[in-house]
Amino acid sequence: METMTLATPVVTPNPVLGGAIHQVYLNPYREDSNIKAFASLNYGGVVLRGLKVVDASNGLFVAPPSTRVNDKWHSPFYIADPAVRARIQEAVLSEYDKLVKKNPPLPEVPPSEVTEGEIPF
Repeated sequence: METMTLATPVVTPNPVLGGAIHQVYLNPYREDSNIKAFASLNYGGVVLRGLKVVDASNGLFVAPPSTRVNDKWHSPFYIADPAVRARIQEAVLSEYDKLVKKNPPLPEVPPSEVTEGEIPF
């Protein structure tokens, strides 16, 4: 089989992607999951949906959406510019911190204090 060489892509600056993050929307997910929330944002007129706030061993980070195809996970896009990735992550995690501070988790009730048929809140 013959090898193909790819031409070097021509990169032109995009004023839209250099723009500001206008809106961040968060949908909290289950507390017992590593995925803490799903996020969407408007970044200079480009809407990114399906971002995930993930709690990993190194802390929280923002992951792109992914789709399972033939037992492998694929992301529909990749943000190649580290500065753009950092701005998106900072904006989403900042909104997530506000959400967590605004809605703290409910206190757990020890099992000994709950009787059958009683609702603990």
